[in-house]
Amino acid sequence: MRAAARTAGYDLESHRACQLRAADLRDYDLVLAMDLDNLREIERLRSPASTAHIDLFLPWAGVDEPAEFPDPYYGDETGFTASVALAERGVQGLLERLRRDSSGLDTTR
Repeated sequence: MRAAARTAGYDLESHRACQLRAADLRDYDLVLAMDLDNLREIERLRSPASTAHIDLFLPWAGVDEPAEFPDPYYGDETGFTASVALAERGVQGLLERLRRDSSGLDTTR
């Protein structure tokens, strides 16, 4: 993924993943999952104190297909290249949606 991102002009070398915590569902307004398995795990962390809106990234960002972000790990380079392009589409849609709702986070679809 780093090589595909680098080819597209993104440097991921300093980025690191971190484990989502139950407190994140209280501390953040929006938590977006990449696939249904992750969404179910995030929902399991929800407590009465949770205030975050939880949803799938691609549909929330206005990408119609696919609903789940595909995992390119078991494929070849083309899957990673396609993932970068899909992430770009999703992020563009996310930014457009957030800009449209300048009064606050609109969590409706």
